[in-house]
Amino acid sequence: MLKKTLTILLIAAFASSAFFMLPFSASADCLSLDLNGRSDAELRAFLAQCNAEAAQTQTELNAQKAKSSSLASDVALLDSLIKKAAQQITIKDQIIKQLGNQIGQKQKTIETLTEKLGRENDSLGQILRKKNEIDTMTLTEMLLSNTRISDFFLDADNFETVNKHLQESLNLVQGTKQETSTEKANLETQKLEQANLRNQIVTQKNQTKAQQDAKNELLASSKSQEKSYAQILAQKQAQASKISAALFKFAGGSKAIPFGDAYRFAKVASAKTGVSPAFILAILKQESNLGTDQGGCYVTNLSTGTGSRAKNGEVIATVMKAPRDTVPYQKILSALGLTIANTQVSCPVKYSGSYSGYGGAMGPTQFIPSTWIGVADRVAAALGESAANPWDPQDAVMATAIFTKDLGAAAGGDAAEKSAACKYYSGRACGAVTGSSSYGASVMKIKASIQADMAIIDAAGG
Repeated sequence: MLKKTLTILLIAAFASSAFFMLPFSASADCLSLDLNGRSDAELRAFLAQCNAEAAQTQTELNAQKAKSSSLASDVALLDSLIKKAAQQITIKDQIIKQLGNQIGQKQKTIETLTEKLGRENDSLGQILRKKNEIDTMTLTEMLLSNTRISDFFLDADNFETVNKHLQESLNLVQGTKQETSTEKANLETQKLEQANLRNQIVTQKNQTKAQQDAKNELLASSKSQEKSYAQILAQKQAQASKISAALFKFAGGSKAIPFGDAYRFAKVASAKTGVSPAFILAILKQESNLGTDQGGCYVTNLSTGTGSRAKNGEVIATVMKAPRDTVPYQKILSALGLTIANTQVSCPVKYSGSYSGYGGAMGPTQFIPSTWIGVADRVAAALGESAANPWDPQDAVMATAIFTKDLGAAAGGDAAEKSAACKYYSGRACGAVTGSSSYGASVMKIKASIQADMAIIDAAGG
């Protein structure tokens, strides 16, 4: 057995290493393998190759996903920068608008001061002309005028006072105008600076947007590549499942359990009970060829256990033992919402034209109802279910693990497992009942074969 296992592992290793020597474009070989008429050794090598290629494709897919994630982060960062720039542009627009309003107000102030300067300059001119008239008037002209001489001197003093105040006002207005003009010029400078800053932000925003567009193109391409890898991975996994079905002979009917599922259920059950996954699968194989032969009879009378064969309606008196199994069978069906009319169980074995013993076993691991009742609650608890179902593959596998643990299989070793297999078959030690020893030996032989098969799958990462 060890020699066979090592040989198989070497075949798998060669197939796996040969694959990794090929470029990725050559991985289509797995998808184009011809499975027809292949030996088990060839199928195992094919399975190793497909599993290895699937693992490589998974690695490529993971790397591509990481690249897409990085690109998506870059796009998100650039998007935040674009939004920030847009906010800054809005702020600059508000500042520029405010500066424009202030410049407009300064301009109005300058225009008002200019008008005031004009009016005061006119008034000052009139006063200066009047004062000049007085200053140039002769004494004779004063005496001949109707105005008293004292009034002439009074007017001259008043003109001088007004002239002085006008000069002061003109200086003040002129200074205010100059200061306002300076403030306006400063505001215009600030406005220009803000406009330049705004233009710089707009330019930067446009550049960032161009970078984001480029990143988005790369992201779209990366996502497309992701999709391609995912499709190739699915195809290779499907091919591996097809090879497994051909290799392990699981494709025997609508109730067949795919190897990947059976192995996964067995590993879960083993973790819960300590019973070897290969031993659990060997029982499953022995009892129903891994779900392909779960029975073919209906119970038609729960009082007597009488039933009929599904394919031809043949009446069989011993389909199920009453009341030992018919009573718990009715409880099981009721809990699951099933009826005897739509639920098949195993038929009794026919020897030399007559039926011997009883049938009535349920599901892929062929539990009789009275035995199932003893493990059902523990199965449901182990799997977190409300009610265990003997026809559900995972429930059946867990039940087998729990029951064979009770029979001593968790101790490990060929002797303990063979003893548990015999008791699983007959309820007694090997040899105590006719056929129990051969049943136990068959289970152990199947276990050795399955264990070698599992080693191949585990080595290939399947």
